[in-house]
Amino acid sequence: MLVFGAGLTLAGFALFFSDGERAGRIYFETIYKVYRISWDGLTAWIPFSLAWVWMAALLLWLVMGMLRISRQDRKGKGWRVLRGMFLVAVVHLAWFYWVWGFNYARPLSWDAPAFDSGAFYKELQTQIDRTVEARDELCHFPEFFGRKSDVQEIRDAVSASMQKMGLKPPGSPTCRALFPSGILLLFATSGVYLPFTGECLFDPGLHPLSQAFTIAHEFGH
Repeated sequence: MLVFGAGLTLAGFALFFSDGERAGRIYFETIYKVYRISWDGLTAWIPFSLAWVWMAALLLWLVMGMLRISRQDRKGKGWRVLRGMFLVAVVHLAWFYWVWGFNYARPLSWDAPAFDSGAFYKELQTQIDRTVEARDELCHFPEFFGRKSDVQEIRDAVSASMQKMGLKPPGSPTCRALFPSGILLLFATSGVYLPFTGECLFDPGLHPLSQAFTIAHEFGH
């Protein structure tokens, strides 16, 4: 099974390198759409982040593997540890590309406008000043913004923006808070899209205005 999965992933790489544009369209219209719609339908009801389930499964695999190896003869233990680590790496590499990574080969469906750095940074500073001003004034926000209705409203807005650019995001992905608060900020990030669980994550320790921005950004992924 491992050899088959690795071979299929290598075949995917070969196809993408030979005709990335065509392969990207095929991948998105078939494999990714089916995965996205199915996975979202199966997991949308779960109230907590699946990241902890994924990490717990990895930890359980590690503990069980080490216990099994500890009961075996000392000869060849190092090789068995390396083989196990290689197995996990190959599985995650294949997993990453088939549920998300091959999207990188998709061609853009719109022509990016000419970039005016002066106007961009002027507008950026204006928006930063407005956000800081609003953050100082809005003192009665709840500590946690990411209610399900709020997240769905942001997702719908992001989806509408993408459709204006010719993109048609499939499924109905969700964005969940990764507790405890501050855990993502420890790694100098406010949010992340985790392909291994198919979900967007944000740090609930952020200010509510920053939470809304981060959720929208992660939905973009």
